[in-house]
Amino acid sequence: MAKSFVTPVDIRSYIDLRAVTAPGTPPSGRRRLFTDVSDGQLKVIDSTGTLVPLENLLSAQAEIFMPKTADESVNNSTTLQIDNELVVPLDASGIWVVAGMFRIVVTGATMQFKYGFTAPAGGNFYFQQQGGFGTPSALLLHSTPAVSAIPGTSANGYGQIFRGWYVGGGTAGDLSLQWAQNVQVDSAPGVTLKAGSFIQATKVV
Repeated sequence: MAKSFVTPVDIRSYIDLRAVTAPGTPPSGRRRLFTDVSDGQLKVIDSTGTLVPLENLLSAQAEIFMPKTADESVNNSTTLQIDNELVVPLDASGIWVVAGMFRIVVTGATMQFKYGFTAPAGGNFYFQQQGGFGTPSALLLHSTPAVSAIPGTSANGYGQIFRGWYVGGGTAGDLSLQWAQNVQVDSAPGVTLKAGSFIQATKVV
C-alpha cells in the first residue's frame, strides 16, 4: 500500500521526544511529545495534563495524500475489487473533503471503467464525477458505482476526476477505492489504473 502523508495541526508545539514513564506537564499553551515506555506508543501531553495517543491528535485536523505507485489491471471481469493502494484511513467522526484523479488506460473502448468506494460502518461518502461546465452531475453514495465512458484507446490514457465529502458515522476505518470493467471484455491487460492516480482527503470539521 502506498504511504499516506499526514500533516499535523501545529508541529511547532511538539518540543520533546523522550522515552519516559512520567513526561511532566509542559508550560501553558505547549505540548510535549514523548515515547511511553509502558506500551511503546508515541503520545502527547498538554499543559492541562491531558494525555492522548499521537494519532488521535493528528486525526483531529489532517490532510492525507494517497498516491498510486504502480499500475494495476483488471481483465475480463466486472466484479468490483479493492485497489491495491488507493485506501485512505479515516477517523470515527468529523467531515472530510475527498477528491482525486485517475489515469485510465483500456485495451478496448467497450469495456469502460466502473468504480465506487467502500466506507467505514455508519459513514457516508457522497461524490460526483467531473461534469460539463455549468452542468451539475448527480451525487452518488459510495456504494453506488460510477461509470467512466472511455471513448477509445490512448497510449496516454484518460483522466477521471471525482470530488465529494465523507461524514463519519462513529467507526474509524478505510475509505477504499474499488473498480473493474463496466462491460466484461477479455482483452488483456484490460482496464489499467495507472501509477500517479491519487486520492486526497482533508478533514475540515
